[in-house]
Amino acid sequence: MSEIIGPPKRVRGHTRKQAIWDFEPDERLTVTFEAGQPVGEEAKELTSFLGTVAKMSQHIDISIKDWRKVSDEKKDALWSIVKEKFEFAPVETEEIKLWVMSDHENGRHGNMS
Repeated sequence: MSEIIGPPKRVRGHTRKQAIWDFEPDERLTVTFEAGQPVGEEAKELTSFLGTVAKMSQHIDISIKDWRKVSDEKKDALWSIVKEKFEFAPVETEEIKLWVMSDHENGRHGNMS
């Protein structure tokens, strides 16, 4: 039996959310939170974007394996990146910030590995 060899199978790569990274300085995507959770299509965009941030070594040192070991200064910088691209409805709260930052942790599967 002969083996047929063709071009390698194309697989979908990691999402980069380039359109969000390319927003104009005054452009933001509004994410609505209900009962402490983001809802709607914008919620999917937010969680996907958070995954890109959490996996980019220029934002979080890849040698850090535990989210709890990320400095508060670095976490504040990450929060600033998120606020540059998103606004939250009905209003931005500490609860929303905590949700977003815990989702960064989940973006690296809890232990950032």
